Amino acid sequence: MMWIKNNRKKALLLGFFYIVIVLFLTLRVPNKSIVLKGDLTPITNGIEIENKDNSNAFYSIYVVSMERPTIFQYVLSLLNSKVDIRDINETQNFSFKEQFLMGQIQEMLSYQYAVIAAYEKAAQEDTTISISKTVKGYILSYVDQRQSLLKVGDYITEINGTHYRELPENSFINILHEHDTVSLTILRGNDVKYLNITHIEDTKKYGLIINPVYHIETTPSYKETYSDDFIGGPSGGLLQALDIYSRLMALNLKGIEVSGTGTIEREGFVGPIGGIKQKVYTASTHDIDLFFVPTENYEEALIAYESLDNPSFILVKVGDFDEALEGLLAYLSTRS
Repeated sequence: MMWIKNNRKKALLLGFFYIVIVLFLTLRVPNKSIVLKGDLTPITNGIEIENKDNSNAFYSIYVVSMERPTIFQYVLSLLNSKVDIRDINETQNFSFKEQFLMGQIQEMLSYQYAVIAAYEKAAQEDTTISISKTVKGYILSYVDQRQSLLKVGDYITEINGTHYRELPENSFINILHEHDTVSLTILRGNDVKYLNITHIEDTKKYGLIINPVYHIETTPSYKETYSDDFIGGPSGGLLQALDIYSRLMALNLKGIEVSGTGTIEREGFVGPIGGIKQKVYTASTHDIDLFFVPTENYEEALIAYESLDNPSFILVKVGDFDEALEGLLAYLSTRS
């Protein structure tokens, strides 16, 4: 206390700098998120196939997204060209629980579509392999927060009194596009709800993403082994499909390690993802041989790739599962 009395100016200056540092480290920047490098995840953590080798050669890549960073984190991000800064859509201020649930649903759907793509392709080449699938419901994997009556994870069973089993897959979902207002029968947990919804104000959309969920039977059989961890989302779909196909066909992968990113759609198309730069940078820190990139992400990925010093892997652009498989087989043919 005596020192403070004798050194008021110094004490005030130190106090000022202390407050500035505390604010710098604790105050958050609204409306912004930063995306950083993540790590690799073995694909075989998700699916086990009966009587098939479950050793791993394929790895998905995740990134770390941090919403509303502190001022300190934000400034560091501005100084680092390998970190992306994005605007947050304030109309979609999802809670952590909501984001987690969406990620887990997307991951579940991703594995389903990967199984379908891989088994259907393998069945064309090996008659001992088979797959059959039937729609068992339509799940909401995304709900605009302005559509307040619905929740992520709801199952739609009827639209305007028509049950999903009465129509082909695409025809059922198309009912939504034919009307500005619809009545829905929803299964939410064990509860059945009857709701009327309309287009979101000033749009011609309902603000929903609806996905079919399938009952799948295969030979050889498989079981899902992925868990509700903190890594969700659909961006590992392409690698999941390649991994499943490779094990079904007992491909000799010759010791290579394969990574990349991209969703897999029901028809086998590879869809774009976010954080592509950070995923390329992450791959550069591992012994990866091939890195698959969706066509729509390729130019951005190539810029990041060309900034690397002597990358160990080849960047491969793909638009669908067949192209990715061709790229894999072509690379394997060059290996002794």
